[in-house]
Amino acid sequence: MDQSSSCSLGCLKIGCTGCLTLFALILGLVFLTGALQMAFEPGEPDPATERFVHDLPGPPGPPEPPEPPAVPGALGALSEDRAALPEVLPLPPAVAPPRGRVVLDLTVGNFVIQPGPEDQTIHVEADYDRASFELLESFEEVDGEWIYRLEFGSRKGFLGLLFGKESDSRIVLTIPKGHPVDILGEIGVGETKADFGGLSLRNLDLDLGIGEHFFEFREPLPEPMESFFLSSSIGELEVRRLGDASPREVEIQHNIGEVLLDLQGDWQHDAEVELRFNIGDAQVWLPEETRTNVERVRINIGEHRVDQRSVETGDEEGPTVILSVEGNIGEVKVD
Repeated sequence: MDQSSSCSLGCLKIGCTGCLTLFALILGLVFLTGALQMAFEPGEPDPATERFVHDLPGPPGPPEPPEPPAVPGALGALSEDRAALPEVLPLPPAVAPPRGRVVLDLTVGNFVIQPGPEDQTIHVEADYDRASFELLESFEEVDGEWIYRLEFGSRKGFLGLLFGKESDSRIVLTIPKGHPVDILGEIGVGETKADFGGLSLRNLDLDLGIGEHFFEFREPLPEPMESFFLSSSIGELEVRRLGDASPREVEIQHNIGEVLLDLQGDWQHDAEVELRFNIGDAQVWLPEETRTNVERVRINIGEHRVDQRSVETGDEEGPTVILSVEGNIGEVKVD
């Protein structure tokens, strides 16, 4: 390689390094400006307490009863033809209320989800600083189903989450029993406490951020769930009495932290349960009266323990729960 080529390559390297340095300086300046703005921007807090209520559509009305067959002859001959009339007209079959979806986009705060009585209303109660956070909600009926959307986040965007004060907001969502519903969406940084006991919950699919997230079923569901999916980031994830929901398919993924999974409850049919985590500890409690097939328990770096007495118990003629647990680094206990 001649001297001119070496000079060209050297200049090219210096130029690229200069571009990267300039980019890093610009990026650092943006973050520094955002941090200073969050720290010194004046603004009085605006505490707010709000409540939103929506009526859910009930089941469609019963169809018109069929007309009785015509009776031949005069009215005086009615008694002679009474045998041709049915004694009791059949009742129309029961019709369930329309199915609905609850779509969540909750960025930061403390969130509570709880069941409510069968009063055909879904409502949210919120305590938060309106100057720093924004709450949006909507309700619509589409193609015979209903959709409820709930959004809550910082008014200052991504930098507000990075440099703003920790949120002490509290959002309580109440979903009435007796209405088939799917729950999906995202819950971000903070704390979640959810009780789905008694709800007509069909599918759950949530992405969870950093914090503590707790889900339970304090009472059995009227019908088994179809699927139960959770994907969480960093922190503690706990699920209690999943058997009382009896989902056919369960997938739980956790990145870093502790996972507590309670499979006890009244399972109604066979189920496949998969638990995956990256770094942390996982504890699984098996159901006492349901047969469990621990198909796989594996940890790449760490220890795992399976209580065979728990695996061997259960009704052989009843449903079977197939369990698979895999982790990268940490410890697994199955009892």
